[in-house]
Amino acid sequence: MATGTMPLPSFATPRRETSSVTLAERGWALLKAAGSLKITVVMFLAATFLLFVGTLAQDEKNLPEVKAEYFNSWLAKVPFSDFFPVTIFGESSLTGWFPFPGGATIGLVMLINLIAAKVTRFHIAAKGSRLLWGTAVSLVGGLLALLVIFTGHQTDGLQGKPPISYETVWRLLQIGSVAGTAGLAAAAWRAKRKLVRLGLAVTAASCAVAAAGMLFGGEAWRMNDPGLRIMWQLIQSSVASLVLLAGLVMVFGVRGGNVLIHIAVGLLMFGQFAFGDRQIEERMNLIEGQTSTMACRTDEVELAVVAADDEAETEAVTAIAGRLLAARAGGEPIALEGLPFELEVLEYFPNSLVTRVGPVAKNQATAGFGTSWIATERPPEGGASSRSNIASAYVRVKERDSGNDLGTYLVSQFLNDRSQLFMAGEGDICDTLDVAGEPWRLQLRFRREYKPYSVTLDDVRRIDYSASDTPRDYSSFVTFNDPATGTEQPGRIWMNNPVRYKGETFYQSQYSQVQLPDGQVGEMTGLQVVENAGWLIPYVACVLAFWGMLAHFGGTFVRFADRHERERAAGAVAASGEQQPPSRGRRRPQPAKPGQQRPGWLAPVLALSLVGLIVLPAARVRGPATAAADWQAAGRLPVMHEGRVKPLDTVARNTLQLLSNRTTVKMPEGGEGPTGTVSATEWLLAVMANADWVADAPVFRVDAFELLDLFDLTRRKGHRYTFNELQGGREALQEQIAAARDVPPEQRTFFQKKCGEINSKLMTYDLIRFAYDAPVPPQLAGNDEAARQAAIEQMRLMIQRTRAIDENHPPAMIPPVKQAAADEQAGPAAQWQPLYSAVSTALVARMFDGRDGQPAYQPNPALLPFMELQAAVDGDPAAFNSKLAAYRSAIADFPAVQASADKAAFEAWYNGFNPTGISRWLYLLAIVLSFVSFLAWRHSLNRFVSWLLLGTLLVHTFAIAARIYLTGRPPVVNLYSSAIFIGWGCVLAGLGLEALYRMGIGNLVAGIAGGLSMGVAYGLDTGDTMHVLQAVLDTQFWLSTHVVTVTLGYGATFLAGLLGTCAIVHRLWTDWVPSQSRDPAAVAQVQDRLYRMSYGVVCFALFFSFIGTVLGGLWADDSWGRFWGWDPKENGALMIVLWNAAVLHARWDRWIGPRGFALFALGGNIVTAWSWFGTNQLGIGLHSYGFTSGVLMLLAGYVLSQLLLIGAGLLFIRKASATAAVK
Repeated sequence: MATGTMPLPSFATPRRETSSVTLAERGWALLKAAGSLKITVVMFLAATFLLFVGTLAQDEKNLPEVKAEYFNSWLAKVPFSDFFPVTIFGESSLTGWFPFPGGATIGLVMLINLIAAKVTRFHIAAKGSRLLWGTAVSLVGGLLALLVIFTGHQTDGLQGKPPISYETVWRLLQIGSVAGTAGLAAAAWRAKRKLVRLGLAVTAASCAVAAAGMLFGGEAWRMNDPGLRIMWQLIQSSVASLVLLAGLVMVFGVRGGNVLIHIAVGLLMFGQFAFGDRQIEERMNLIEGQTSTMACRTDEVELAVVAADDEAETEAVTAIAGRLLAARAGGEPIALEGLPFELEVLEYFPNSLVTRVGPVAKNQATAGFGTSWIATERPPEGGASSRSNIASAYVRVKERDSGNDLGTYLVSQFLNDRSQLFMAGEGDICDTLDVAGEPWRLQLRFRREYKPYSVTLDDVRRIDYSASDTPRDYSSFVTFNDPATGTEQPGRIWMNNPVRYKGETFYQSQYSQVQLPDGQVGEMTGLQVVENAGWLIPYVACVLAFWGMLAHFGGTFVRFADRHERERAAGAVAASGEQQPPSRGRRRPQPAKPGQQRPGWLAPVLALSLVGLIVLPAARVRGPATAAADWQAAGRLPVMHEGRVKPLDTVARNTLQLLSNRTTVKMPEGGEGPTGTVSATEWLLAVMANADWVADAPVFRVDAFELLDLFDLTRRKGHRYTFNELQGGREALQEQIAAARDVPPEQRTFFQKKCGEINSKLMTYDLIRFAYDAPVPPQLAGNDEAARQAAIEQMRLMIQRTRAIDENHPPAMIPPVKQAAADEQAGPAAQWQPLYSAVSTALVARMFDGRDGQPAYQPNPALLPFMELQAAVDGDPAAFNSKLAAYRSAIADFPAVQASADKAAFEAWYNGFNPTGISRWLYLLAIVLSFVSFLAWRHSLNRFVSWLLLGTLLVHTFAIAARIYLTGRPPVVNLYSSAIFIGWGCVLAGLGLEALYRMGIGNLVAGIAGGLSMGVAYGLDTGDTMHVLQAVLDTQFWLSTHVVTVTLGYGATFLAGLLGTCAIVHRLWTDWVPSQSRDPAAVAQVQDRLYRMSYGVVCFALFFSFIGTVLGGLWADDSWGRFWGWDPKENGALMIVLWNAAVLHARWDRWIGPRGFALFALGGNIVTAWSWFGTNQLGIGLHSYGFTSGVLMLLAGYVLSQLLLIGAGLLFIRKASATAAVK
């Protein structure tokens, strides 16, 4: 396909020796140079590096500083200390810096490069009427896109709410799914190439399943209203994009999709420069029932000088910017018109520590509240700190007319801005001074803005998951009041569902309970207020890029399919002997004799039989042995823990993992109680029943020698100790814990951290014991007042202990008789409870039974059967099984149990089946057999491995499907599930590559990817891997789109890196390991195929990572009010996009060949590992929730291995071999 340039008409004429022609030619040459793909690649790599150092800098600097110094600057000064984050390496004394182009420079160069490249490198393919119509259609598409952007800013109410009903939007989606299925099926029917036909058929089948679900699946398949609200934006944008794409294809031919991609990128860059970094973000804190017109900007401070006239309806405020305070510190006084005094700034602290002092302490303040407080400067808070900067200043006030010194005052946000800084309900503490008989108030605070309308908080609600402190949803019910028009507009603002009013968008940001001045506790909401006229630009740009990439890479796939089938046909002809004889040293393949030919069904039968022999016994449900307790049935009992109903088996396994890093207990021989291996369920029930033997079960893992010395223990094999062995050192442990409380977490020693870990384990164990120790009913020892007071005190202590237990949320086995609605917070009667709380609640209810206003006493039918079950835990197995059956029967009709029992039983079976563990070992077997296939029985063994991997992939798929069923969520919700899903995608792609090329490499990378991902998941399996989601994550639409798509981008980039590893290792082997039988042509063919595999995978990686990253920005805009916030996780995702784009552009410019492409693919592994795991090590940013850290050494080892491979590829691959591979 040609990529010529489109000369201007004046340049098409024969060259004339005139100065004007010469200047034009020079200008054209300069424009071509500016559009060079080499500049594109360099800028992509520079942006990747800048994102990396800008992310590291957030460890110590706050985000506004990082944006100003790195991302929005023309020249960034990068300190060497940035490469040693405090959260990982501690405080660094390293000094010095080096210059690097800032984000503004890189962005400007990329924008110029983009425009120049499009002008000089893309020619118009159409002529005549086709050009005219194509231009017209393109203009219509562009106008439609602009219309979508502009109309999104004009309406008030729920942001993005469609002008039609949600039901109509759903109907449009149903119609679109049917039309899409029909179109894809027709295209598959008409496709000439087998590979294209297969791809279209698979896509059509997937669409058909989705369409059937949407049409006939009922409410279970219907998208909720928030999802439909977002889909409406995507539908509008898709209509505009498809019209624009049609016009561009008419004008530019097959390059129309490429042009659309770059239009989308340009639109994104324009939106970020014009609106993103210039959008105004404010915060509005409201207490329930409060009305306010004020919002504050938390990135700026001001010193407000307020005329404190109580009789005036409004306050006269003179605001002095914090930047002016900093500039005048220690210098010229500030004298402003309208103020009867001037302010001399003695000291200004952007961040400070304010502490109370006595009257004799040395203090600069001579008047006001500052005489009791002192401010000292602190370093600015960085991203690793959750604290806000607290600005303070010492100002001397002098009367302007007389010059009299009115005193030196401490103005500090710590005192003056408590309502905003700490969301405190008691109000701000400000100094008021009298000047010429007029009172003036000094207040250092966040910069305030006053709206021409008011906002009233009618109600604020926080709904937590049951038996958990994790919030499921925040909602603020507000009323907007515009005094100019006299109109009121009610609205509900909740997570991921903002409301627009008068061109501004309100987002649910915070929730807190505050102490009110009257002593009561009130509820306060924090609303993020954002003014961003371009909020729809990213939506439109994302959809433009999606359709553009689909068209561009779809065309690439068609060309690949055409070439692949031609090569297959040529290879078949050569194999049949109709072409020239094979090259010297190569034997012509001989057809197998009829008696020697192996049947085609043998490999799949053997491979799938092997998988079945491993899987089926593991999946079989085994009953208890004769005269044995049925611990498996007990493990299926439902328990509410950490916000969701789990089987007892899961709770027990997770608890044991926390304490001992195991899911079973190995009891020593010769002791009391059971011997051998004890299941997690039996152990946990024994803890609840306080069985005699359970305190002597070795379940506490202690590795540190310092801890062993603290408890006076000797090191033993397995490093596991009993509760009784640790109990003697509890007092010494508490002394260490008390000493560590005064040390910031990041400064604690290894010993202090280990003390905290073992203390947390012991507290977890104690909590379960105490929660299932039934309380003794208060006893009335007599009829006198003292006896009654003693009984009341017993009751008070019981209630106090109940509250302490409930606040720590132990596993709750007693189900509620009633069940709360999904949109309501569960009350006491609708909550799962541990035994102690349930008995305590029953005793209190019985005491107040029949009193005025109290409900009638109704005992929970589950209490007595559970206590009988508890008493039978350590007794006769038959009695235990009988009590277990009685308890299950007692709770069977509870609504909460009926809603969760099936899933709990399935999860318990899933735990025992362990499909991820089985898949891990099968993948390892496939890796070994793949390596063997390169040495012997190549064809037969490769075929066997392919079917083995397919069978393993089915088990892997079942594991993902089971998790989706249990959680009701898409397949990726945390780091553990992302590892499983990435492995699944890589295995599927590897099998696809093997089906295309049949050379064993696809099997090898599939096995390695599956084994590595399952190994990573195994390392991350340290607790509940199906935990509930925080409120900001509780959105099915974004979990189903952004998270899944960006994870596929991770997986594709890793797969390309694995193929690059194969290419480098193969090249090193063939270069340095001599072999007489090796055919150079065969070596070159392997390298060529690996090159093409890697290229195709990187194309997929760019598609998924780009679309996933932009979708993540849309989610951020829906959640936090900005499309891009330079958060570490966002930066990591963008680094993957830029790296993949750099690789492809370098290849398209022929700047790198097969070796360079493979080395770049290895670099992609490093970038992806940083984005996936590395950013979590910093512990900063809005994406720091829900992920597991502590894998720093493994991450460092992996990065080192990739660097060693890159170094080996650069240093030890012979150039002649590289040249041969290119040929």
